[in-house]
Amino acid sequence: MVIGPGLYLPHGQVVIDGITDIASDCVVFPWVTVGLKAGNFRGPTIESGTHIGTGAKVLGPVTIGPGAIIGANAVVVDDVPAATTVVGVPARILDKR
Repeated sequence: MVIGPGLYLPHGQVVIDGITDIASDCVVFPWVTVGLKAGNFRGPTIESGTHIGTGAKVLGPVTIGPGAIIGANAVVVDDVPAATTVVGVPARILDKR
């Protein structure tokens, strides 16, 4: 796991598993899981300025683009483009800034 400077965990209760990269200035709210999909030890790559909402799951070897917002309780199993908001199960694009 590689974590860049400025990671903010407001309340803890976060699981980060596998070979995962989290860039600088990200915010990860409580009850978030950043982890693996069965049979693959490569976890997500989360680029700078990303916000991950309470209870969200980011699973597998996906890339979360810079400035993306993951909504509360979203389940991300596909790449998320830069400056995009995703919500739902599975996560889908709500807004692109």
